[in-house]
Amino acid sequence: MGINYAQGANLSWAATGSKQVPVVGQEEKRAFTLVVSVSADGTLLPFQAVFRGKSVISCPNANAPRYTDTNEAGFKFVFSATENHWSTLETMRRFVEEVLVPYFEAKRKVKGYPDDLKAIWVIDCWSVHRPEEFRRWMAENHPNIILIYIPANCTGIFQPCDVGMQRPLKPLLKRFSLEDVVDEVSKAFERDDIESDKVRLEVGIKLFRERSVRWMFESYSLLNKTKVIEKVQFF
Repeated sequence: MGINYAQGANLSWAATGSKQVPVVGQEEKRAFTLVVSVSADGTLLPFQAVFRGKSVISCPNANAPRYTDTNEAGFKFVFSATENHWSTLETMRRFVEEVLVPYFEAKRKVKGYPDDLKAIWVIDCWSVHRPEEFRRWMAENHPNIILIYIPANCTGIFQPCDVGMQRPLKPLLKRFSLEDVVDEVSKAFERDDIESDKVRLEVGIKLFRERSVRWMFESYSLLNKTKVIEKVQFF
C-alpha cells in the first residue's frame, strides 16, 4: 500500500472566492510502499517498506527515531532501484526471502513440522505478483509455498489485509505523522526570535523518510495483537 509522507487533512484555509484551493497532503506525490502481511494464527509479519531511489542511501538511516526497534522487530527497508516507490520483482523476492520464508521456517520449527511442509500464501493479482517470471522463481526456489491469487477486482472483499489491517493502519500512520507536525510547531512557538505567522514546517524528503520509521513502528505495535488480527476474515 502506498503511504504519502505528508498526508494532510480534508480541510484548508483560503480567501473567499478562490478559484483553486490546494489541500496540504492531497497533492503530495512523495511516498513509500508499505507491504503488510498477516498470518492465520494472528501474527502481524514485519513490514517491508520500499523507498524510491537507486541505493541504500534512499532508505532511512540508523539514526532515525525507533530504528533500533524496527530492526529488532524484523522490519526491512529497501530501495526500489527505479524512479518510483512501487514494489518491483526484486523487492518482492526480498520480501519472500527476508520476511515470508523466515516466518514459515520459524513456525515449522516451533510446531515440530517437517521442513518440506507446504505453506499457503494468499496474494492479490497485482502486476508484480502474477508475471511468469515471479511464479517461476517461486516454483524453483520455494516449491513448498503454494500461491493462491485473489481474483481481480475482489481485493476489497477477499483480501484479509486490505480492509482488516490496512484500513486501521492508515489513520494510525496519519496520527503519528501529525504528532511530529504538532511537536515541530510547538517548539517553533516557544522560540523568542520568530513571529507566529512566520512559522514554516520542514518538508524535506529526508526528514519525512527518517520520521516515517517511528510512524511505522508505533502503528505496528498497536496492531500486532492477536485479538486485533483475529478479527480479519481469511475465508
